[in-house]
Amino acid sequence: MCSRLVRWIIEHESDHDLRFASLRSDAAVLALRRCGVGDIGVPDIDFETMYLIEDGRVYTRSDAVAYSARHLRWPWRALAATTLVPRAARDAVYRFVARNRYRWFGTRTECAIPVPSVRQRFLD
Repeated sequence: MCSRLVRWIIEHESDHDLRFASLRSDAAVLALRRCGVGDIGVPDIDFETMYLIEDGRVYTRSDAVAYSARHLRWPWRALAATTLVPRAARDAVYRFVARNRYRWFGTRTECAIPVPSVRQRFLD
């Protein structure tokens, strides 16, 4: 789903400010560590979770989805309003989708290679 989600975000993003990285890449691990993820007393990187780093702050799960939506064109930008819903409820929906994503969206054995026009948006 992450590959499809990234492609969808790229197609619907308004400002083209978001950059992407596989959570298993050195770039992602380094960026998250710089923000304290994995430090003593802070949970380590969860490879089943969506992360957004913005202005040095790390957003996870439904927060990452909602704050990412601020970069989308209308009507998708309206998803940012989900922050008005309590995080526990949003994260419950996030976990439900995460548990069922393979059944609903299928799986892939490899990731798609980005086309040259968006390649610079991916961190190595």
